[in-house]
Amino acid sequence: MAMMLSKMQPDPHGMFDFLRDLIVTEDGLVLFLLGLIVTMEIVDFLSGTFAAMINPDIDYRSKIGINGLIRKIMGIILLTVLIPMSVLLPEQTGVAFLYTIYVGYLILTFKSLVENYGKAKGDISIFANVIVALEKLVRNEPRTLDTSKNSGTIQPEKLKADLGEGNIYFEGEPHDDSK
Repeated sequence: MAMMLSKMQPDPHGMFDFLRDLIVTEDGLVLFLLGLIVTMEIVDFLSGTFAAMINPDIDYRSKIGINGLIRKIMGIILLTVLIPMSVLLPEQTGVAFLYTIYVGYLILTFKSLVENYGKAKGDISIFANVIVALEKLVRNEPRTLDTSKNSGTIQPEKLKADLGEGNIYFEGEPHDDSK
């Protein structure tokens, strides 16, 4: 066995090269994004289920989980239906349309993953900069970070997180404190 391993040549392409090769074409990019969304949705469902199981402040009910799973499946179906619809748009706008919708969906799913982590009593402050950057992408409006204390980082008082519920919101963003 050791002799066999020593004769094996290392693969010149690593994992990142493989992933980059997948998105060389427009078709590959769209299918890669859709596959990433499906993977993240599965992880989101599982992390939400685990958070509800381990957090005593959350009432774990299977009906809520089933409804969430059904919504995720319906979302994936809708995202898939957009692929043939995008062909009806002129020239490259169809791919740009899909890319925009899919990246937006990815951002929202990532935010949900972070919220689930918060519900599981994890420290979500490590994701503050990522969430702010993603929020800026989704909203496409300028948001400034308080750089008076640490250059380029969000200050803890700017990120509000209810770890019991895992909800994330920013100052100035509408939210309901009565929950």
